[in-house]
Amino acid sequence: MIKVAILGSDSTHTEAYTELVNRSGAPFYKKARVLWLWGADFGQARRKAARLGIPHIVRTPEEAVRDADFVMVLNRFGEDHFRNAKIAIEAGKPIYVDKPLTNNPTEAEQLFHLSQKKCVPLISFSPYRFSREVARMRSYAGKIHPFAAVITAPYASEQIKDSRADNIYFYGIHAAEILFSVFGSDIRSVSAVKSDSGIVGTTIYRDGRHAILHLLFCSDELYHVTLLGGKEIRESRIDPRGDFYKRSLGMLLGKFLKGDTTFAPFQDSIKSIHLLQTIEKQL
Repeated sequence: MIKVAILGSDSTHTEAYTELVNRSGAPFYKKARVLWLWGADFGQARRKAARLGIPHIVRTPEEAVRDADFVMVLNRFGEDHFRNAKIAIEAGKPIYVDKPLTNNPTEAEQLFHLSQKKCVPLISFSPYRFSREVARMRSYAGKIHPFAAVITAPYASEQIKDSRADNIYFYGIHAAEILFSVFGSDIRSVSAVKSDSGIVGTTIYRDGRHAILHLLFCSDELYHVTLLGGKEIRESRIDPRGDFYKRSLGMLLGKFLKGDTTFAPFQDSIKSIHLLQTIEKQL
């Protein structure tokens, strides 16, 4: 049984992942269990733990990770990830950091170098990488060899009334991760413009392909992928209620804990933050 600790109780991802393991009959009930939960708001953490069947609500992240086999940093906002991820790495625990890894590339690179120094497995990705629609588009890309892609996603959530969610990293990370999963991350140059309806980032790849990121204002839960390859066009709208949490957790509890990170290369996590920062600086 894999013993899991979660750092962060302020995101719905806490429920999304815990319900896949702690509930009797859940997909990974016999494989793992979330045993520890820490949250900056202790009352919130206590309420969630009671509802989700997490037995230990702790006062510090250090206490949460001490006896865990695997740590998930699920704080809602990227600015909270660096400190908690560092604690888990220093404790020598394999760790998944929810999107965005951090809100700046310097912190992301520091975490990567620390994990390498400590020989600690570290991974971060948007769960949308593992949606069935993205997997299908990735398969199409291998067949039609597209010369262009268009990724559409929200800029920010209409439902979350918090200034920390109103930045390019919070939801833009989904668009970057979807792009890299389908099209790769070998980008040569980036340009960006802003209008009343959203942000348009254009990326040129080293092999001549190009991709456009549409980050739309006032558009909640719209994720769409279009691939253009010669006379062929493939497109798909991603279902935000799909089973990508289940599919991603399966990869984490399986391949990742066995040492395989090729399904979500950590360098892509760093490159995605660089891409968003580059777009932000041009606006």
